Amino acid sequence: MSMDTTLWKMYSAWLTAPLRFWGTFYTARGQWFDGVADQLGPVGASGAYLSIPFEELKEGSTGFLSHTVSERDITNFAQATGDKNPIHLDDGYAKKTIFKGRIAHGLLTGGFISALFGTTFPGPGTVYVSQTLNFKAPVRIGDVVVVRAIVTEIDSEKRRAKFECVCRVGEKIVLEGEAVLQFPRVKKGS
Repeated sequence: MSMDTTLWKMYSAWLTAPLRFWGTFYTARGQWFDGVADQLGPVGASGAYLSIPFEELKEGSTGFLSHTVSERDITNFAQATGDKNPIHLDDGYAKKTIFKGRIAHGLLTGGFISALFGTTFPGPGTVYVSQTLNFKAPVRIGDVVVVRAIVTEIDSEKRRAKFECVCRVGEKIVLEGEAVLQFPRVKKGS
């Protein structure tokens, strides 16, 4: 069994039961696992934001987020972006396409990667420098998209990190790519 498959199986099991894992990775539920000791990261005033300081980031650190795609997600995305392609919004039209039904906007799925980066792993204050996205399969209403991001490279001088990003629905990869994030400089005395 590959390490990739093992991590996904561990994450799936973690969603349904409280488990401790070997290795070091961070989850969107706010737990930082290092060896078998889990420690809660810093929580923002709302209790919703957790982050990893740049100095604690390591190659191989991994974050996860899962999201069930809803009708509302798709209509809100279409409204916000103006992308009202009927493949996303019209059942009758979409049934006549190669997809045989409606599909979510590809960038909606890509947005879940951004949600992971901006809220929990690595967290608030990080901003995109670049992102590549390769769409592999459609995402539909009701699908549970699981995002995984792994640190693959760290540039301490520029305070940047590169991440391998993969989104899955079940065992199927629906999107993959790479991202580079810029980390904020912390002012002395903060």
